Amino acid sequence: MLETTNGGTEIVDANGVPDWLQGNEVPARLIVRATRSHETAQLQCNLIAAAPEGKIKAIENLEAEKAAARRRLEGSKVSRGTPAKTNPSNPLYGPIGKTKTPRSWSLPAHEVTPIYAGFIKGRNSRLTDGEAYRIAEGIVGFSLKYGVDARLIMAMVLVESGFNPAARSHAGAMGLGQLMPGTAAGMGIGNPYDSMENLYGCVRIVRGHLDKYGKQTGDAFQSLILALAAYNSGSGTVRRYGGVPPYKETQRYVQKVMGWYKALSGA
Repeated sequence: MLETTNGGTEIVDANGVPDWLQGNEVPARLIVRATRSHETAQLQCNLIAAAPEGKIKAIENLEAEKAAARRRLEGSKVSRGTPAKTNPSNPLYGPIGKTKTPRSWSLPAHEVTPIYAGFIKGRNSRLTDGEAYRIAEGIVGFSLKYGVDARLIMAMVLVESGFNPAARSHAGAMGLGQLMPGTAAGMGIGNPYDSMENLYGCVRIVRGHLDKYGKQTGDAFQSLILALAAYNSGSGTVRRYGGVPPYKETQRYVQKVMGWYKALSGA
């Protein structure tokens, strides 16, 4: 059943409905074929295609920004002046960005996903809009599934790979979350360079570390620090040193991720 924007409802017949559209109250844009067998017959609706409202809105916003940029450029040509430099807007500014008081992530997934996609595209301009949105969907979706703050995963992936799904380290770590081959194989991940598969592994690992160190320390902040150290250097190394190991790489990693996490959280 579809609820229309004017408050009415329509029954839409569909085959192969996307998972995200099943059983959820999700704002969406639909292409529907509507027919009547005769003039007074009931309207028959068949779904042709569907997309999340947030995804379409992001595309519309991007096109609007392009049009605005063209208008600014044309205006500068007419005036023969030098166009004033504008600071690029931070898509994470506001409810989940740099504010004086840290705020919790309370936006609905369909609203926050295009915001994250814009930030991701801003950090890796080589991504297409669709690729950036898919990464954002994975981060938000798996964070919700496993109860991890999506801003933490954003910070980790930014530091790990710069949002580059094809990233590979000298040690052989792969993809967005830089999963090692053995780790990926052990989790049943067939293609670590696939954004969704990689993010699934990344968030699951983080959830496991947070649970483990939360039980050990009883302190949320300390467990977060140890979880990040374990993600970078391995839980065995953290156990061996009884905390964050004295490796410059690991210590820098924890500092960078925490710095971004605090920034994205408004701290």
